[in-house]
Amino acid sequence: MNKEIKTRFICKHCGSDNIQIKVWVRPNENNELVDDNETGNTGLCDDCEMHSIIVTKPINVRSKIIGFQVDLDENQEMHPDMSASFCVYSLPQVKQMMRQDYNRWNLLAIYDDDINKPTFMFNGDPRNPDDTVLDVMLNK
Repeated sequence: MNKEIKTRFICKHCGSDNIQIKVWVRPNENNELVDDNETGNTGLCDDCEMHSIIVTKPINVRSKIIGFQVDLDENQEMHPDMSASFCVYSLPQVKQMMRQDYNRWNLLAIYDDDINKPTFMFNGDPRNPDDTVLDVMLNK
């Protein structure tokens, strides 16, 4: 994999790059960009659905999110519905796991270079997986 590094904006809470930030534009001049949100300001993460501090992180330009996990809780325990630390889940699967106690568990975005030989617990796009596989997991 090409190791060309680029600074990306990410959610401080879950690590996802699927974020929104506020920008200043000139509406009477074809929405010319005046200034963007600086790192450390609050933005919105579309994955964890939280207002979060937006930070920058050097990431390989070819890196992409391959799935999600439920992050360890304050006692460093793995979520009981996760099979193993190398298993990667879809966003709906992880949100289903967390639904019982959002205060204890956190979403964690997994990039393609985070886990060596990950096991995918879904088919398709991690944010919009194949529903047939999702139904099996959620109705267990």
